[in-house]
Amino acid sequence: MGEKYWSNTETDQKKRLKHKKSTGEITSSMSTQQQIQSAVNVLMGSGTKDLRVVESAYDTLFELEQRINTSYFGSNKVDLLNLKQHSSSNKEPNDVYKDLINIIQSAKNDIQNLKNRYNLS
Repeated sequence: MGEKYWSNTETDQKKRLKHKKSTGEITSSMSTQQQIQSAVNVLMGSGTKDLRVVESAYDTLFELEQRINTSYFGSNKVDLLNLKQHSSSNKEPNDVYKDLINIIQSAKNDIQNLKNRYNLS
């Protein structure tokens, strides 16, 4: 793995903030102080090395999932519950796509469990 996975550039920070919002780690139901603290942690690159590596692995899987969706559908807006593209064609994905997405979802769940097991936050 290259240094790009551990970098703290502005682009990486924006990706991590966007990811935290998309996964519910930063939500509008959190107090303003909690939202600010979570955002500051991302921007400062704070947290243990374990946390940064685990979050980087999760982010990489998230990006991989988006690339797979784009490869199959030309868009990353896929309803994973119904496995249908949000477009006029509503093509059914094939079994390879379904298996790939299931593997990634499982790995993302495993990583979240790892964060909980080792109390990484």
